[in-house]
Amino acid sequence: MDGFQTEAEYNAEAASLAWPPGRSAPSPWHHLETDVYNEKGVGVTDADRQWLCAWEVHYLEDPATRGGSALAELKKFKGLHAYTKAYDVSAKESFDKALGSLELGDAGPLQRDVTVNCMVE
Repeated sequence: MDGFQTEAEYNAEAASLAWPPGRSAPSPWHHLETDVYNEKGVGVTDADRQWLCAWEVHYLEDPATRGGSALAELKKFKGLHAYTKAYDVSAKESFDKALGSLELGDAGPLQRDVTVNCMVE
């Protein structure tokens, strides 16, 4: 898929997701890629990862008041394309561990994921 096709895939997935209050899907960038061809699903995975980052940041900004609702949304990631189709065993285990730690009140692994994988404005 060329950049425009990948971007269309991203836009469709991003539109289907519930984003945290006050946040929307980041603008896609795939159309800027020239001479790059992606496998089908790359745009979907990118949208899912952006959604995950948005909810992780939303949680971390105010865990006391947002924790419950954000945790419920973060659990939904396990049903999205990125987790079910694109993540390998190691990535799934890492996410599961971070989610388990979060359920026990430890946001450290979640913060590390944001630091390593998320572009925060």
